[in-house]
Amino acid sequence: MMVISKVSVAVGLVLSLGMDAHPVFAETSNFKQRGPEVLEGQKALPVEAPQPVYKIDPAVKAFAADNPTLPLIVELNSPEYRAILKQAREQEAKAVEKVSQEIRALVREYEPKGSFATKDEELDAWSAAKGSQPKAITERMKQLNMEREEVALDIRSQFKDKAESILAPSQKKFAAMVESLGGEVTQFIDTNHSVAITMPADALKRLAKNPMVIAVSLDNPGEPELNNQTQSLGVGSFWNDGEDGGIWDVGILDSGVEETHSALNSHTFIENYAVNGTHGTGVACMYASTNNTYKGLAYGLDKILVDNAGSASTSMAGADWMVRTASDDPEVINYSWGNGSASTTTWGSMARFVDGIVHSKNLIWAKSAGNQGYGAGTTMTQPGENYNGMTVANMDDKNTVTRSDDVITGSSSRGPAYDGRKKPDIAAPGNQTYTCTTGNSYANLGGTSSAAPKVGAVSLLLRDSGHYYPISMKATMINTADSWDDANTQTTADDSQVTGKEWNRTYGWGYLDARHAEFHKDDYFIDTIAKTGNSGDYKLYVGQNYVGDKSTIVWERDVDYNNASTPTSYKNLSDINMRLYDEDSESLEDTDFSSKDNVHQVAATSSGRKVIKVYAWNSSQSERVALATEENFERAVAPSFNLVKSYTYAGLPGYYTVRVNITNLGSIKAHDITASISLPAGVSLISSSASTSVSDLDAGAGTSASWLVFKSPLGNLNNISYTATSYSYGEVFASTN
Repeated sequence: MMVISKVSVAVGLVLSLGMDAHPVFAETSNFKQRGPEVLEGQKALPVEAPQPVYKIDPAVKAFAADNPTLPLIVELNSPEYRAILKQAREQEAKAVEKVSQEIRALVREYEPKGSFATKDEELDAWSAAKGSQPKAITERMKQLNMEREEVALDIRSQFKDKAESILAPSQKKFAAMVESLGGEVTQFIDTNHSVAITMPADALKRLAKNPMVIAVSLDNPGEPELNNQTQSLGVGSFWNDGEDGGIWDVGILDSGVEETHSALNSHTFIENYAVNGTHGTGVACMYASTNNTYKGLAYGLDKILVDNAGSASTSMAGADWMVRTASDDPEVINYSWGNGSASTTTWGSMARFVDGIVHSKNLIWAKSAGNQGYGAGTTMTQPGENYNGMTVANMDDKNTVTRSDDVITGSSSRGPAYDGRKKPDIAAPGNQTYTCTTGNSYANLGGTSSAAPKVGAVSLLLRDSGHYYPISMKATMINTADSWDDANTQTTADDSQVTGKEWNRTYGWGYLDARHAEFHKDDYFIDTIAKTGNSGDYKLYVGQNYVGDKSTIVWERDVDYNNASTPTSYKNLSDINMRLYDEDSESLEDTDFSSKDNVHQVAATSSGRKVIKVYAWNSSQSERVALATEENFERAVAPSFNLVKSYTYAGLPGYYTVRVNITNLGSIKAHDITASISLPAGVSLISSSASTSVSDLDAGAGTSASWLVFKSPLGNLNNISYTATSYSYGEVFASTN
C-alpha cells in the first residue's frame, strides 16, 4: 500500500533519480578549463575540482548498518522539467524588469546627491534629505510593486500545470519501484522533484542499482535554533521612506504561528499548519508585529504563510507548498531551524533544495547558522552550507541602541562550510530578542533563530525599494555590513570592527546595518557575464572610492527547483573573479579569485576613482551577477579610439610627415597605449619603428603620433591605416582607421 501524507521522521535519506551509478557531478561539457589565476609574484593555487554529490552518501551506509528501516528523500531527474523552469525564470525576469527600473528611478530622484567618505557623512546627508520623498511617490512605488507581483504570479501560474504534467509519470514509476522493494512513498516534494520514502535497509543496494537513482542522502531530523534592535539596525530609515514590507509576503517555516495574536492579527494568514507554536510565533513577530513598542522590521508586509518545519523532507514539503500550492507565494522564507550538523557535509540534500528554490523562485532563504558555538571546524547546522541562501550568525546587541558595544554571541555557530566555502554570510542581532509568544503575550527569544529574521525582513524592505533579484539584496546587505575581525580566536575580547573587507568564520562578511543598506539601496547593478572566451565575458564599472570602501558581487549556483524534492539538475559553480584598479595609475588594489565561493568582495586601499572589473575566469555558461557598490558608480564604457589621420609635406620631394590624432572615446582612462602604422604599396617607412608608445589618455582626452615616410609616384597616403592599442585593466582595446 502507498501512503501519501506529510510526515516527520527521525532520520531519513535523500535519493536522486537518474542514470549514473557513480559519484555524480552536476553537468559535464566540452568547455576547456583555464588554469589557476595568479598575480605576478604570487604562487599559483591548484584549480579545485568540483565537489561530487555521491550516489550513496557515506553517512547513509553508516546509518543503515544499525537501523533496519530507512526513511528517505528521493530526487528525480528530468531535463524537460529543467527547461520549463529556466523558461519561466527568464520570462518572469524580463516581464518585471521595466517596472523594477521605474521604481529605481523614483528612488534615485530623492536620494542624497554627492560622494561621501564616511558612514557619518552619509547619515548626515540622509538626515538632510529625510522627508523629501512626497507621499504620492511612495504610493506610486507601492502600486508598481503590486504590478510586479501580479505579473510574476501570472507567469508562475502559466508554467505550473505544464511542469506538473512532466513530473507525474516519473513519480508514479518510482513509487511502484519503491513498493516492489517493500517500501512506501510518504511525500512528493515537487519543488526540486524529490520523493520521501521509507524502505528496508537491506534493499538499499537494489535501490542504488536502479537506473533512475542518482544520489542517496540522510533526511536528518530538525529542531528550532533558539527592544532595541530596530534602532541599532537603523530600519527606521526605510520606514521613513514608506518602505515597511509593503505588499510582500513572508513564509514562516517553523513550529506554527498564533495568528490571533494582537500584534499579528491584522495580517492575512495562509496556513498549512495550524498549531500555535511558541517559536514560530516569536519568529513571525520579528517580521510582522504591528505592536508600537515591539514592532517587526517589516511590519507593513501583507501575508504570512505558515507550514511545519521538522525533518528535511517535512521542511522541504512545507516550503514546496508555499511556492507551488498556496494562494500566494512568499518573497522570503525564514528557516530558524537546523537539520543536523554540517560538519561532514559539503553540500547536503536540503542545501541543494534551498539553492534550487532560491534560484528558480527569486526569493530569499534566511537560515540561522546554529547555536553550537565555537569548534575546531564548522559548527553550523544544515542547510547552512547552501550557496544561494543567507546563513546568519547571532550578534549580542547588549540591549542598547548603539552598535559600538555589540559582539558575537558565544553560542553562535562558526563556519566555514565543510569544503571551506565562506559561510556564514552575515551576522545580525539575535540574542534575547523581545518578541511575541503564544497566549497573546511577549517574551525573549534568543539564538540564531532570532538573527535570521532580521536579514529576511531587511530583504523585504529592499524589495520595497525596487530590488527584484535575491542576488542584489544579498550583495547590498553584505556590502553595507560593518566588517568585523574575530582575530581567529574563540574569545570575543579581541574582536573588533575593522575598515575594509573582512570575512571570517564568526561574523561572516560582517554585521548587518539596515541604515547603511537603505542609504545604498539603489547602488547596485544587475548584469550578465558571458561564458569565458566569449564577447561580454567581463564588465567594467567606475566610481569614487575612499579608503576601505567595499564592492561586492553575488551570483547563484545554477540549481533547478525540483518541487518538494532535492534537486538533481545543477551545474558546477561558475568561477567569476573580481579586481579593483585605481583608474589614474592602473595599480591593482585588490582582488578576489576564490573558485569555490559565489560571493566576492574587494576594498579600496586609497582614495580616488576606481575601476571594478567583474569577469568570467572559468565559466562554461553565462551568469547573472549583482554588484553592490558605493554611491555614484556607473557602468564604464571601455576605452576605444577615434583616429583622425593627416599628412604634411616634409620639405623634400616624396617625403611626408604622416600623423594620427587619437582620442579616447571611453569613460575610463586608457593606459599603455601603442600607436602603429600600416603602409600600402608605394609608401615606405623612414622612421625607425612602425609602432610607438603614446601618453595615457583620460576619458575624452587626445594625443597624436607621427612618422616620416617616403611616397613613390604610385603610392597613396590616404591608404595608410593606423591602429591605437591600449593594454588596460587586463584587457586589450584596439581601434583601427
